Amino acid sequence: MKVFLSHSLPPYDSALPARLRAVALGYDVELLLPDVSERSFLAPNTRLKIAESQAVVAFAANYGTQLEAINLELQEAFRQGKPVIALVENYNLISNVPTNRVVVFDRLNPSYHEDKLFQVLNSTIAEQQGKKNLIAALAALGAVALGLYAFGELTKE
Repeated sequence: MKVFLSHSLPPYDSALPARLRAVALGYDVELLLPDVSERSFLAPNTRLKIAESQAVVAFAANYGTQLEAINLELQEAFRQGKPVIALVENYNLISNVPTNRVVVFDRLNPSYHEDKLFQVLNSTIAEQQGKKNLIAALAALGAVALGLYAFGELTKE
């Protein structure tokens, strides 16, 4: 299974996508990442990665450096009809994403997002009938991403 990870993180969290990619392989999920050198516009390579994926997970943190890029990538994902889950530290970081696809998280309170994550996953299940493997992968990916981010905050000097 392939999932595209659109992300906008502060510079000190720049290693998170690579760490998440390694963990995702343990769940049989190939995480496709945008080429950071191409994010000032929606590059053909990024469009292809979104098209190749079964779903898109967006991860946007306060002080992220690629907010414009994440919004372009999400627009493309919706245009292509991909299931999208957006994990955001602040709802204002993204645009044009239905609220039933957004999970707001608090990096200092790892359980804050749990109810909303389950609501978003249940909504996705209703739309993606019969794709339980996809939902399980998205749930695992979302939980791991938020866990890694919270862990990074706790261990930051």
